[in-house]
Amino acid sequence: MASRTLSTLALVLAIFASLGAPQARADNDRVRIGGNITVERGETVGDVVCIGGSVVNRGEISGNIVVMGGTLRSEGDVEGDMVVMGGHANIDNRVGGDTVVMGGAMKLGPSAEIMGDSVALGGAIEQESGSVIHGESHGFSGPWWLFGLSGVGMLIVFVLLGAVPFAFIAAILAYAIAGRNRVEAVAQAARVSTGQAFGLGFAVILAVMLLVWLATFMHPITPFVIIAIFIAFLITVSIGFAGASSWVGRRLARNAGPFAVVVIGVVVLQIVALIPVIGWAIFAFVLMVALGSAVLSGWGETPYWLAKRI
Repeated sequence: MASRTLSTLALVLAIFASLGAPQARADNDRVRIGGNITVERGETVGDVVCIGGSVVNRGEISGNIVVMGGTLRSEGDVEGDMVVMGGHANIDNRVGGDTVVMGGAMKLGPSAEIMGDSVALGGAIEQESGSVIHGESHGFSGPWWLFGLSGVGMLIVFVLLGAVPFAFIAAILAYAIAGRNRVEAVAQAARVSTGQAFGLGFAVILAVMLLVWLATFMHPITPFVIIAIFIAFLITVSIGFAGASSWVGRRLARNAGPFAVVVIGVVVLQIVALIPVIGWAIFAFVLMVALGSAVLSGWGETPYWLAKRI
């Protein structure tokens, strides 16, 4: 299972890397954030990428299909791979590559022919009579499936679970690089302005989504702009989570040293993130506060950095 999961993640990353390359973007690609995409019969398009919406394909796709936070219904042939994260896939056509569903189920109709592998993480693979998978087939159900989550809700769960190991490494590295004073400034901002930090963190997420969407129109520098946005977001998350971990750890161990409270906070938050629904909600709340407090403090300059400038 571990090797299959790693190969699945490698496939997803490879697809996104190819979509970001300047030469990979063509005029007939379809990219949309916060809306649905429909490819009608008789249409031929390149890559199809949809974030926060669903895709219906009745035409022909010469590249890949990637759907995040929505469902996929495909009846037209696809030359490349098909990846759905946080939704279900109904496939009734020929697929030249692999089909991957993360956080949903995969249903193959009687005309479905998958030339590569088929993997469903978080749901089953249902094959109707006549459907063919030439490669390997793996369906893995997880405990979150018991809660009936789908769509954006399942996508959020996958993001949160994926953020758990990253958050530990990011918080420790941020403390080592940014230093004690900056991390404690972020922690104080989280402590004295929790509600404001949460709202600002949510605004940061929306701003990043908007900037990524705008970047798709900035040919041929789109991949460089997206990389810059990602780096800035990564820095903000890292120092913010280090500060939020210090805030949580200090409430639990008031006499511990500054580095120790960060470690305690990170470990506690990781344990909480493993609790279904309630734990996920708490972890998401802390992530929003972490983002907001990082900005409020000017990435650790002073706890009231932003307030002094507006």
